[in-house]
Amino acid sequence: MVDADFPFSPPRVAIFPSPPVLTWPNLEEAGILCVFQESAATSTEKVDSVALELLKDAQFLINECTAGNGRERFEDEFVSYWDRWPRKTKRFISLCDAAGPTRWVYACSQNAFTIVAETEEAIKSWLSNCYGKKLSPTAEKIPFILLDRPLHPEEYPKFVANLFCVIHENADANRIVQEYLFSGASSRMKVMLGFPGRNGFAFAGLVLPPHDSSAIHKRPPRTPMEKLGVGFRNGKMRPDILLQRYCLVPLKGAMVQRCDPLWVHGRGHNPDTGTLMQKTVVMIGTGSLGSGVVELLAKMGTGKVILVDPENLQPENASRHSLGVSPVPVAKVIEMAKSLRQRFPHLEFVPHVMGWNRLYNRTPQVLTAADLIISTVGSWTAEGPLNVIAKGAPGFPPVLFGWLEEHASAGHAIAIFGGRGCLHCMINHRGQVKSPVTKWPEEGTLLQIPMCGGLFQPYGAIELSHVQALVADLAADILLDRIARTAHRVWIGQHKLLAPGGGQWNRDWTDLHGDPGDGGRMMEVPFRHDPACPVCKELK
Repeated sequence: MVDADFPFSPPRVAIFPSPPVLTWPNLEEAGILCVFQESAATSTEKVDSVALELLKDAQFLINECTAGNGRERFEDEFVSYWDRWPRKTKRFISLCDAAGPTRWVYACSQNAFTIVAETEEAIKSWLSNCYGKKLSPTAEKIPFILLDRPLHPEEYPKFVANLFCVIHENADANRIVQEYLFSGASSRMKVMLGFPGRNGFAFAGLVLPPHDSSAIHKRPPRTPMEKLGVGFRNGKMRPDILLQRYCLVPLKGAMVQRCDPLWVHGRGHNPDTGTLMQKTVVMIGTGSLGSGVVELLAKMGTGKVILVDPENLQPENASRHSLGVSPVPVAKVIEMAKSLRQRFPHLEFVPHVMGWNRLYNRTPQVLTAADLIISTVGSWTAEGPLNVIAKGAPGFPPVLFGWLEEHASAGHAIAIFGGRGCLHCMINHRGQVKSPVTKWPEEGTLLQIPMCGGLFQPYGAIELSHVQALVADLAADILLDRIARTAHRVWIGQHKLLAPGGGQWNRDWTDLHGDPGDGGRMMEVPFRHDPACPVCKELK
């Protein structure tokens, strides 16, 4: 069979008459066989060869299924099959760790989903970040059962008795589930299942109706739930009889959407996520460059980012700032923290509406306890004192300075670890880079803000994005202990950025590092310690 997108979409094979869905692996609705993966590349010209290969693979698949083989595919693609189970009607959001034993976790029901986490505090924090306001949701303890492997469709539990069949060899699971069933929960009861597989970890949810053996019905009992207390006075049924009767009660399934850090930042296959989640970064300056760096820090899973900036967001900077336009004056760090919390509710963002020096004088431990400090202020007045502290204060964390050259035609990222060398080694007495990548006319590149009296440096979001990535990449290397010494990296923009403003490649730079040509590349620059650096001399 082919669809309207053929030949750019691969042909499909179906069988007729077909067994019900979940009878065979790789069998979809309407008898269609899942032979090629959705991302499989097939020839759009040699369609006959594609069709023959498809039929051959389908023949092998059907022969395997009729012989009862290949059922391990139900385990490898459990999530896909569980999603097709018709008794699955609810949705869980899981913040739980995939690793660990069978245990108690916490669940909180919302209108559209039930959120499950290791602690009550994790649920409160996640929901408060998502909804942008402080919440105090009520959470209950539920069982999280770890099984040896994913379930096959015939093992999907339709009744409470089937759940006990699944966990009968797991003593901890039996104990926890029975304790939970007799806890007298007044709302629907939840159980989460987890199982390792050959290509990762999977979750499934179960929802059980609450039992009330003392319920009095005005009509004859008809359902298993209504028959629980028949023949017994209120509250007088023995637990073993209640459990025996409750095992006949049907239950429903729930799809589990993973939102834990290991899944969000790499679908469980990024080995760096666990390390980055433990790191704290202080971000000084959240302007056009800094705001993009913070976005990347969040996306790569940095556990805590402290935002430091005294300024408000200006609408004229929206074209190159992560926040966009605001109709009223707002502090950049407040709005950035709010926005990032909603998009990454498992991470922590702490705003400080002040300059870094004021924060350091008030509470120095905010900076000294961090794993990395990043400054993208681009002002020698503000960053000179920070460089002195980074060079001389014992135990001070590494500091990463990032800045742009004119028109964002080049960008620099330099990491200072104390010891030999500092930012001043590459800066002249006027706070300018001694050997920039580009050179511009003496009258400068700043433009006058109309009717305002101020100046601004013109550049756009595209050329800026390369330098944001440059700074974030060096930050990741520091946080992951890939480097532990002074490092200098440079992004060289495309040559086309120079001509409109009369710029050119700087001769001093080309003599040291070669002609960039058309540009558009990153390079590692050997850091050159200046023996005459006044900061290094003073702090020897």
